[in-house]
Amino acid sequence: MFKRTDYDNTAGYRKKKCFEDWEFWIQLLDEESQISYIDQIHFYYRDIPNSMSKTESDVESYKQSIWIIIFLLNKAVYLKFSIQVLSE
Repeated sequence: MFKRTDYDNTAGYRKKKCFEDWEFWIQLLDEESQISYIDQIHFYYRDIPNSMSKTESDVESYKQSIWIIIFLLNKAVYLKFSIQVLSE
């Protein structure tokens, strides 16, 4: 769950064939956010066998290109928080 005002401060769910939710959660981070690596499962992601991310002809190549796009759209956030996590 998140506040509507937090959603309004993001670009929302940008249309891609997969990982829209992942990129949205990245957008919710701001300068005051803190993140940590947790080595435990706290939720389960619904995985559908015939989802678009599974039916692409070259799934791994496609996923890599989406990860690059997500990184480029959110580069400042990735750099800030990856340094924070790596320093823990």
